[in-house]
Amino acid sequence: MPSVCNRNCVMKNHRSWRRFGAELFALLSLFFLCGCRDDHNAAGPSADSLIRIIDKCGREVEVPKKTTRILATGAVDMVLAYMLAPDKLMGFNVEPNGDFIPEKYRNLPVLGGWHTAQSGNYESFIAADPDVIFAGGPENIERMQSRFGSIPVVCLDRWNGFENYEDSIRLLGRAAGEVEKTEELIAWHKEAVRLVESRTNDIPDEKKVRVYYAEGKKGLNTEPSESPRTELIEVCGGVNVASIDMKNDKRQGMAEVSMEQVISWNPAVIIIGRGTQNTLKKEIMSHPKWKSVEAARSGRVYVRPDNPFSWFDGPPGPNQIVGIYWTAKILYPELFSDIDLKKKTRDFYSKFYHYELSESQLSSLIGDL
Repeated sequence: MPSVCNRNCVMKNHRSWRRFGAELFALLSLFFLCGCRDDHNAAGPSADSLIRIIDKCGREVEVPKKTTRILATGAVDMVLAYMLAPDKLMGFNVEPNGDFIPEKYRNLPVLGGWHTAQSGNYESFIAADPDVIFAGGPENIERMQSRFGSIPVVCLDRWNGFENYEDSIRLLGRAAGEVEKTEELIAWHKEAVRLVESRTNDIPDEKKVRVYYAEGKKGLNTEPSESPRTELIEVCGGVNVASIDMKNDKRQGMAEVSMEQVISWNPAVIIIGRGTQNTLKKEIMSHPKWKSVEAARSGRVYVRPDNPFSWFDGPPGPNQIVGIYWTAKILYPELFSDIDLKKKTRDFYSKFYHYELSESQLSSLIGDL
């Protein structure tokens, strides 16, 4: 009988070979994707083949006029790159949720990145041979540029407010050579915000719908009103009930709250989001303590759609644009009864997620809203 030490050594070696195999597979995938570009930048790009842009960090960056291969260092920028230029995207930072995405994109390699989880690998990114890399903020931008060498790194905004969306969308679109698609997305976003604000701006504060954003396995984690993760509530005329201080929180939000706090806040609507269990809605609707909350008693408890990307938070970014109409309808169903959410969802998915939804898939996203 082998000793415990021998068994542990075998297990460790097995895990090491599995990890090595996974990394080798990713690099081989990138090698075949890049095989046709062996001479890429062999002599360096000529001056007339470049354009100069000023990124969101104030840096002057030269990128190719004709971009065919792009990567992003974070999930938010990855989603935008996929929305505007899916055929140029060389890999995902994180795997998309579900399967409402064409198979040819679903099978792109997952390269990791530098966002909430520091899972990126510089060698894997360089091996993908991108024309340009998009980064989501000023943190370590110069260090990142030095590690990527001659590959230009374009700094975008951190998506900390709907008012910042347009500039970052336009910047990525220009650098990626997708100006027409960029303007289409901006127009979609502007119209959604315009319509929602035109109907909710005059609602008195005392009549605004009070909303609790339930996160975590038990629904007792949340975000305060100043968090960009819950900005959709305010954009759509609601009030985030979570009056908590998260200045010293180091976990990207998800502050712990008590059941007693939620009961005292007594929200009229609950939105279920990050890190939750599939059974949480059922528990909220049936548990005696949760039934003390107006939203649970009235049945106004909603799970955010998140296939292939979340409509509300997770991450806060351009993926939330499709969630504007959804959030408005769950907060003020009478004010938005004329909005055909199915039609809006089909349109957005077709144009920006490059996927045609079936009737059953639509139903799984929005139910009977």
